[in-house]
Amino acid sequence: MTSGVTSGPEHGMQIPRPGLFCTVRNRRGVVAGVEPFDGEPDVGGSLRPGMFVARVVGRSMEPRIPDGSLCLFQAPVAGSRQGRVVLVELRDAVDPESGQRYTVKRYDSEKAGAADGAWRHVSVTLSPLNPEYEPIVVTVDDEADIQVVAEVLEVLAKDVE
Repeated sequence: MTSGVTSGPEHGMQIPRPGLFCTVRNRRGVVAGVEPFDGEPDVGGSLRPGMFVARVVGRSMEPRIPDGSLCLFQAPVAGSRQGRVVLVELRDAVDPESGQRYTVKRYDSEKAGAADGAWRHVSVTLSPLNPEYEPIVVTVDDEADIQVVAEVLEVLAKDVE
């Protein structure tokens, strides 16, 4: 995955796209998930290594992220993920909208403490913003069951071709 930042004199600072994500279609022909963006959108503000732009497809995060929107992501996610909108790789589950392992949802976790004062995740709820969709609840038997890939920082363009 590309994680650097490039610049061009005619476009100002720009974010390269990663090669990690692809368009996905489920059995009903619905496109959902995250797909690469082939252009070089202008992004205002400070740019940092780890930022990338991808198109988010699917309706589960509407109205904040309309189907087909270009979003600016930051990887890795620093600090608590609680309440943030993140891109997650599901290892033992799939997004019911897309049938794929990658999803963009709001992250909430339930934690349990241990006798030694440490804590661990008991479950993670990945919630859509659109009430027409159900949350994905992952019981975490192993921290490797899910991987938070990046955080959505901004919706750059909505419904772009």
